[in-house]
Amino acid sequence: MSSSEPNNSGALDPSSLAPRILQVVQGDGTFDEPAVQAYMHSSGVESTGIDYTVVAIMGPQSSGKSTLLNALVRCRVVFGTSFTEMDALSGRSQTTRGVWLAPAPRISEPLTLVMDLEGSDGRERGEDDTSFERQSALFALAVADVVVVNMWAKDVGRESGAGKPLLKTIFQVNLKLFQPAAGQRRTVLLFVFRDRTRTPLDLLRSTWEVDLVRMWEGIAKPPAYEGLPLTDFFEVQYAALANYEDRAEDFRAETHLLRRRFTQEDPETLLRSYPTKLPGAALGLSMAKVWEVIRANKDLNLPAHRVMVANLRCAELAEATFQAFAEDPAWQEVAGEADLVPGFGWRVSDQLTEALAGYDEEARYFDPDVSAAKRAGLTSDLLDLVRPAFVAQLDALRGMALAGFSAQLADPQAPEGEAWVDR
Repeated sequence: MSSSEPNNSGALDPSSLAPRILQVVQGDGTFDEPAVQAYMHSSGVESTGIDYTVVAIMGPQSSGKSTLLNALVRCRVVFGTSFTEMDALSGRSQTTRGVWLAPAPRISEPLTLVMDLEGSDGRERGEDDTSFERQSALFALAVADVVVVNMWAKDVGRESGAGKPLLKTIFQVNLKLFQPAAGQRRTVLLFVFRDRTRTPLDLLRSTWEVDLVRMWEGIAKPPAYEGLPLTDFFEVQYAALANYEDRAEDFRAETHLLRRRFTQEDPETLLRSYPTKLPGAALGLSMAKVWEVIRANKDLNLPAHRVMVANLRCAELAEATFQAFAEDPAWQEVAGEADLVPGFGWRVSDQLTEALAGYDEEARYFDPDVSAAKRAGLTSDLLDLVRPAFVAQLDALRGMALAGFSAQLADPQAPEGEAWVDR
């Protein structure tokens, strides 16, 4: 469901014309694919190409994830989303359930979507129900460009707390998704230390990195990955924020600096480009298929997933291109003409070139082998469509030539005064 305003009962109004918040995955694991597809259209993601960013935030329950993301009543912070306002107005006593998505109006470029995940270690699901936590973590790692881990600064260096079970989950599921290789995508993992004290960030970071290495070395890995460092899989970044109530001015200043890191202009930008990124027009489909595989407890093979998405989307693009060409008045004008059309070849050639160029523009972000194969099929279909008109034009040319020859043949005055019949 999606909404921007609550109704009188305290529930969110699903009929909002311009939804700001969308529940992508409900608490019971249901994925609302039609709503997601509509949301991608209304939010403008579909038209961005690959110029968009998805940021996911994870952390222990009630660690202030939504507070960090939201447009608060008096202080609009990092992304300018509205998760906390929504929860407060709906009167829910528990924290985020499921997975929610909202645009980040405070970041103009690139278009940024923020994903708020249900807090880990929540009492509502019980101690033994970690399946949803693993599934949502896998979903976030597969979809997001940047994963933010929200944690309390006071937990750094402690054996308990700091969401270490969640981090081990992140490490384990990441091993299923990405293979370390030169030039391949590494997950950007941003640790945000909340309610920092006088301890410098560098000291917090050095202490935390010791714990990260210990956790990384302690998880089971495939034999091929044994001995590989954490940094082969993750690009680890850090930020620290003051308490947003006791030190509001410091908190606003630090969140302003943090927000700048989600733009290309900042020298410490968190944004990365990679060749396998899917275009925004395929994001909704990709999210649906990723969650479908995850919920079925199947291994998520991202390269195979991208090929599958490419096949589906390129087939849709090819079909849309074909239909647009067939319904184009410029084509119908020449296709329905029985007489000879001046410049037929050039006109139709230009129309075909323009149609294929439109397909190429939309399909260029997908797997090149898939897009090329679908292009070849599209080209064949377009040629089949124009062939009858081409044959009709040849017939018209043949008829015109035959009529001219017959007229000359019947003319008693042949060239140079000699009759054809005498030659």
